[in-house]
Amino acid sequence: MHAPEVECIGKGKAHAPYEFGVKVSVAATLMRSKGGQFALHAMALAGNPYDGHTLATVIPDMQRIIGSETQRILADAGYRGHNAPAKPQVQGLHRRSESAA
Repeated sequence: MHAPEVECIGKGKAHAPYEFGVKVSVAATLMRSKGGQFALHAMALAGNPYDGHTLATVIPDMQRIIGSETQRILADAGYRGHNAPAKPQVQGLHRRSESAA
């Protein structure tokens, strides 16, 4: 916690209201690449920005790296509809909540 890049991130969860670290965005392709690489794009996000507000910077960076326009993005549901360009289509993935019963 003494490192200068570590930030307090308020999670709003009862069991872990705060976490310490830096939010990171990692993008990968759906299909396995020829070289077997997993991460297409990775970026540290200082200041704990809202997930959906990061798409405006991440999408152009990904498209520059792959050299073509991205057609579809699968992301956590929090990314959907927030500050995202009209193209590509952003689809939110919903996590299943399993009951303890």
